[in-house]
Amino acid sequence: MIAALLVVLLAAGPGCSRSEPPPLPPSRLVRPEVDGRMVRHGPVRGYLARPIDRDERGGTLLLVDAVDDAARAAARAEAAEHRLALAVGPDAPLDEARAWIARLAGGAEVRERCLRAACPGDAP
Repeated sequence: MIAALLVVLLAAGPGCSRSEPPPLPPSRLVRPEVDGRMVRHGPVRGYLARPIDRDERGGTLLLVDAVDDAARAAARAEAAEHRLALAVGPDAPLDEARAWIARLAGGAEVRERCLRAACPGDAP
């Protein structure tokens, strides 16, 4: 009895239908638009974010009170707009941070955004 059933299953082949299988559903994988990481260059320590496609159209130096989740989110938002972004805290030497992001931006325009409670140049 088992032998007869085995013969029938083998004769039927790997499948009963010769039609194409249904297409796979679209991928649920969300591809990130930006890449970010903590970096250090000499005395400058901060969070560097850049677009994944490396299609950078300038840079942004973000001056923040702390390199925390909010600062990282701001840098990633800049990178989503195709700008290289470096978020640095108040302990970073500004001249060196400006020079570093200018080199990273390869001569493209670099703007500066201050997200600190007290920005450089503000009157006390």
